Amino acid sequence: MNSQRIAKTSFARLALTWVFFLALILHLPGFAQSTVSGTVSLADSAVPAGISVYFNATSPSAASDTAVTDSAGFYSISLQNGQYEILFEKDGYLSETVEVLLLSQNTTIDSTTLQVKTVELISGTIPSGTWTADKEYLINGDAELSFGDTLVVEPGTQITLASAVDWNVFGMIYLQGTEEEYIQIDIASTGFAGQITFAYTSTIDPADVVYTHFTGIGESHVFINQDPVDFRNCIFDKIELIYEFGNQIEETESIVEITSNQFINSRMNLGTGDKDEEIKYTIDGNTFFHDGSQSNSFTAISTLRLDTLIVSGNTIQGYNLAIYSNNVETLEINKNQFIKNQEGMHLDFGDFFTPEASIIQNTFYQNTAGIHLNAVNADVNSNLFLENNYDLKINTYGTITVNYNLFEDTTQIFLEENEFSIPPSLSNTGLILTTQNGWPADIYFNS
Repeated sequence: MNSQRIAKTSFARLALTWVFFLALILHLPGFAQSTVSGTVSLADSAVPAGISVYFNATSPSAASDTAVTDSAGFYSISLQNGQYEILFEKDGYLSETVEVLLLSQNTTIDSTTLQVKTVELISGTIPSGTWTADKEYLINGDAELSFGDTLVVEPGTQITLASAVDWNVFGMIYLQGTEEEYIQIDIASTGFAGQITFAYTSTIDPADVVYTHFTGIGESHVFINQDPVDFRNCIFDKIELIYEFGNQIEETESIVEITSNQFINSRMNLGTGDKDEEIKYTIDGNTFFHDGSQSNSFTAISTLRLDTLIVSGNTIQGYNLAIYSNNVETLEINKNQFIKNQEGMHLDFGDFFTPEASIIQNTFYQNTAGIHLNAVNADVNSNLFLENNYDLKINTYGTITVNYNLFEDTTQIFLEENEFSIPPSLSNTGLILTTQNGWPADIYFNS
């Protein structure tokens, strides 16, 4: 009898211990939740449905989430306890932000009203001034910022280029958003039907375009003509970014830097037009992603000569030709990732010279073709080739060195000969090493 009482007492104590432990866990920051609710109205008395309420976590215990208002403007959401920034957004209205919400219990947020965003129509000559984030600027007719004029665009500003409309920028423009507030530019035309052209702009820092989001409808054009413009931390969505320098550029050497941008279903065309002086491009730390909806590529094409192209630290995925170069004198293609492209790299001959290429420490994964070299001198060194249909294809003359690369299978290296060329010669290939079992994945070219 006593043993039964002891057993029951022990079980009861164990159950209480588990209940206490469970309650303790549920009150830890990572588990405790509270409900947040509130209402949002629109200043023009429109139905306040579909307003997005973003809860952005600003403390480790919080977890970001989003609510959407109903037809009465009401929203309610259960969130992890912690600290949040709240953002209210709806197209056509100015956004509102609640800087800090420290959530530790069920909370009702004060009612918020979104103000209507004013649309300003733009066409003709654009005077010097400032475009502000409390308006949307609709360029509904051909427009021009004249040489000598200056336009400052505030972070968070929305600019829309209507269909079949050109916006020519000859003066100084400041397109410098922030990480928190991008400048948004929408282009409603494709190809040359309507585009933004930066021409004769200053080459000093204000010519840099920073934290600006360009959105097109399918290779809409952003055209750089005459003087270099650098892009940093921008987003290009369905955009073709075109560089073409004419003979009015003043420097004997021009440097273009395209750094830390995102290209989504977008491409670059790096040309030099009728300019034969030195042009140097640095393409560094960008992400290029294409979903295969268009035949698209990141290209470097010149009608005369592009002096130097440096491509480093980029990820390029899903393109027809990830990198195609023609008439580029010096190429440095290092530490990039080429993933699921038709051709990772196609380097072609120059009209008046043999291009010199260094291809070092890149990864080629699941491309139809890794590298295709045609009439170039190249150092292919320390690259990784995995699951490509073929890794390296060489045709026509050129001096090629292949060192320290990992190939899955040496049969994926092709040397072509045709009636217009002589076979290339591979130099310094060194020994082919395998492990004892000789699996293809263990085959190396090693000097």
